[in-house]
Amino acid sequence: MKILGHIHTFNDDEVIDESLKSLQDQTQPLDEIIIVDNCSTDSTLEREFPPQVTIIRHNENLGTNGTVITGLKYALEKEFDWIWVFDADSAAHKDALKKLLDLYNGFPSETQKKLAFLACLPLDKKDLKPHHGACFTSKNIFRVRPLPGQLYYECNVTIWSGILFRMEAIKEIGLPSPDFVLDWGEFEFCYRIKNKGYKGLIHQESILYHNIGVEGPSLGHNEYRTGPFLIKTLKFPPIRCYYMVRNRIYFWIYQFKPRRFTTVVRKVFGVIWFTSKFFILPLGNKKQIIAIFRGFKDGFTKNIQNRF
Repeated sequence: MKILGHIHTFNDDEVIDESLKSLQDQTQPLDEIIIVDNCSTDSTLEREFPPQVTIIRHNENLGTNGTVITGLKYALEKEFDWIWVFDADSAAHKDALKKLLDLYNGFPSETQKKLAFLACLPLDKKDLKPHHGACFTSKNIFRVRPLPGQLYYECNVTIWSGILFRMEAIKEIGLPSPDFVLDWGEFEFCYRIKNKGYKGLIHQESILYHNIGVEGPSLGHNEYRTGPFLIKTLKFPPIRCYYMVRNRIYFWIYQFKPRRFTTVVRKVFGVIWFTSKFFILPLGNKKQIIAIFRGFKDGFTKNIQNRF
């Protein structure tokens, strides 16, 4: 059994060191670790790495999806059985990988063949609150609420970081879409996994620490006080605004099946409501607002190949 560790998208020495150390300290050893340099602009890679670590450099920023694709291709070419995907700002508990594999090995072979991935339970670094996986229905997507004491549960999608993909399943499913670039890429890919008849599991005792939500490295809030009122506005870079809007619009209108008018209207309205927070201070968010309008246009017109 060959296991590949994969770290992607980084620009900070301390961040990459934390993720790398958590992979190297696993009680279940990894056979190799790859670090995908997504066209970084700092000196993160200008140092020596252990022999176990392979560096793969992108000549351009291909986004999160691009780095995951690079890792999956490498795993297929080198005939790895598993690939464990990590964001650069993630760190797993030292027994996280072993618990995932122990869970898998405890299933009968027929169950094993139906699994495309097992995943850690992400805990937000700020408050240690769990970020549970989600499941698709014929009309919507809902966050799973596992029962108290439940060791693991089935889900269709979770965040990229902490997913352990079974490469035999990936051979049949294919690779993520490079066009999703950032935001919602794991939803698109995991939706295809579900439609191929495969399943995913989250192990609640396999713990991953990660920056989750709108307070991550490239997301946040601005706060303004006007008299007794505190106004919160979103603080996203324009590139995230564009892909967040475009990819969700495209997914719910053109990829999610069966296409229902009520579902499309509800999801489009949800995107409008979310991005409306940028319009509270339109002059300060001019670039973000332009990116949002571009995202809506390209999503509705199916120009998913466009880049920011």
